[in-house]
Amino acid sequence: MSAWRLKTHSAIMQAYEAKLEAYNQALAQALAAAGTVIPGHNPLFNKQLIANELRRQCLTLVTSQQFDFFGALELSDEGYPEPNLACHTDALCTLFRTGF
Repeated sequence: MSAWRLKTHSAIMQAYEAKLEAYNQALAQALAAAGTVIPGHNPLFNKQLIANELRRQCLTLVTSQQFDFFGALELSDEGYPEPNLACHTDALCTLFRTGF
């Protein structure tokens, strides 16, 4: 009586392992097809952000100002000072932005 139990158990385990292997292969293929998703910003956006920050810092260094002389600091809704980088009306700021 125990021989048929061993034979049945062996058949069940073989079928289970075959199904598990098929599942693992399908999962690996699905993960490979999905590719790798890298979170973050678009590289072009990052490049523009870096250029704007470099421009702003260069203006700060060249003029020895923190944009308060030009009136380009505004208060945010929370009451914190933040630079207004759209200082198109100031001639000196425009000179530095276009000259460099």
